Amino acid sequence: MRKLFVLAGAVIAVFLATASPAAAQTFTCNGVFTAQTLGDVVVPRDGTCTLINSTVTGDVQVFRGNTYFEADNTDIGDDVEANNSLTVYIHNGSTVGGSVRAFDTFQAFVFDSTVTGRIQVIKSQQTNVCGNTVVNGDIKVDRSTHDILVGDPLAVGCAGNTVQAGDIKVTDNDVDSELVVRGNTVFDDLEVIGNRGPAAKFVENNAGGDDLKCFRNTEPFSASGNTGWDEKSGQCEDVLECDGVLTGVTADRVVVGDDRACTLINSTVAGDVRVGSGLAYFEASNTDIGGNVRASNSQTVYIHDGSTIGESVRSYKTAQAFIFDSSVDDNIEITRAQQVNICGNTVVMGDIRVNNSTSDILVGDPLAVGCAGNAVQQGDIEVEDNTVDVELVIRGNTIFDDLDVFDNDGTAAKFVENNLGGDDLRCARNSQPFTAAGNTGFDASGQCAAL
Repeated sequence: MRKLFVLAGAVIAVFLATASPAAAQTFTCNGVFTAQTLGDVVVPRDGTCTLINSTVTGDVQVFRGNTYFEADNTDIGDDVEANNSLTVYIHNGSTVGGSVRAFDTFQAFVFDSTVTGRIQVIKSQQTNVCGNTVVNGDIKVDRSTHDILVGDPLAVGCAGNTVQAGDIKVTDNDVDSELVVRGNTVFDDLEVIGNRGPAAKFVENNAGGDDLKCFRNTEPFSASGNTGWDEKSGQCEDVLECDGVLTGVTADRVVVGDDRACTLINSTVAGDVRVGSGLAYFEASNTDIGGNVRASNSQTVYIHDGSTIGESVRSYKTAQAFIFDSSVDDNIEITRAQQVNICGNTVVMGDIRVNNSTSDILVGDPLAVGCAGNAVQQGDIEVEDNTVDVELVIRGNTIFDDLDVFDNDGTAAKFVENNLGGDDLRCARNSQPFTAAGNTGFDASGQCAAL
């Protein structure tokens, strides 16, 4: 079982107080005092001060040297400051009305207490910050060494911290024992940046919060189980290198490598999906993707069965682009595909665009099995500069703005039928055979003008 702290070099002389010193005076504390009410407290150089079940109405100043300060179930009205000291140890339901600052202090231990301001530890050799509530400030551990715990529920007596209106920042430390940031709840950001040393470094099971940022931390480094963050970046982003069929997974970002095949079923991706080149295949079935889906020079993108895309779907030079019965917040953009089926989708704030593609294009076709029309709630459908030898069909869609069908060529039949608008329906320079019929609610022109 790991010890949470070692009071290295402390020689504790016990002096039992017989009377309460005057609260208005600065009290020089050297001994053990219980149930006292004090004003400002000074712990003299090389002194040892323990306050139990006491009240300090002002500050606590811990002087340099072999100087030890402990607050056990003690209320401190303002700040606790230690500079070049041996130990600061605050625990057991103590409260600090200001901040706790320890600079170049060998041991900084803050357990199971409430701190109104910040907890700041700089150049410590052993730091344990566990189970605290920080009301209106940050936890910062910087340029410290050896052993750092900022929450670790896997250790005995080191619960995670709750930072109610601030950040946790663990930066530029050099550890040879451990660095653990685990089990904390953070209102704003968690930053773990520039930490070095041979010890294992863990950022795990922290709940956010705004941004989780992890950069330039040397190996071994592990980040997992961090949830609720608006954005995760760097080493704390959970990147899934997807190859195979996966069900019920959660990832921050997904990468499908060149010539790999990835199928996600009933899964959640917080950010983007990137699909590689060659025979790369990506399928999302009933899967929520918070960012973009991007494919370039790929084989297939296939999104279906109630999947949701928080941003756009963009496919470039991808042989097959299939998007069925899903919701896309921004654009669906397909360029230079050989087969395009866009059927039964809701596009919330963007457009559907298909251009420079070939062979077989369906943008809604209720006459085909399983290809309902699309609902474009705030944008356009644009189908332009394609060359088809199987079919081009734009049928049964509901469009808030415009439907533009321009410069489509090839020997296949081209249909623009039973679409509901919308603003303008414009069809021009499409080669025969071309048919437009049953389109309502538009101001129609060109080849799609009502006869």
